[in-house]
This record gives sequence, structure tokens and C-alpha cells, in this order.
Amino acid sequence: MRRAGFNVTEFTASCNNATTPEAVQRSVAGYIDWMANLPLFDEAIALGWVDRSTLNDMGTKMQQWSEHPDAFLALGRCRALGRKDEH
Repeated sequence: MRRAGFNVTEFTASCNNATTPEAVQRSVAGYIDWMANLPLFDEAIALGWVDRSTLNDMGTKMQQWSEHPDAFLALGRCRALGRKDEH
């Protein structure tokens, strides 16, 4: 970010997890919804990086996995907030 001219004003990192079947299924359902509705995935399709059939298959496999009694989901997230001064 600094090389692009931003002053970094905040860094955060967090870890979350889903440890119950309901929480895992709810989280995975959210990710499947993103795959179906976020423009980012349409752009990936347009660029030829993936096709809709593959995304749909991934969503099906994710849902099947989330229904396994031993399914566990752990997420690490990082975020940086920067400001670019106007000259």
C-alpha cells in the first residue's frame, strides 16, 4: 500500500471459527451465496478463470462437506486501511 502512495492508518487481524454443524452450514451457505451473486465471480467467468458449472459444482461440494458431522470451519482475516493524500 505504501508503494502505491497510501499512508496506512490501521491494521487488523482476526480469527473466527464455526464449531457446530449449524454454524458451519450457515457460514458455507453464505459463501455459496457469494459465489452465485457477487460480481467478482462473474468477472472471473468473463476472464475465463472459471466457468459457472464449476462454481455450481464447488457450491454443491461445499454444502455436502458442511453437512458432515465433523465439519469445522476456521478463518483468518487481515485488513489494512489506508488514506492517499491529495496533492
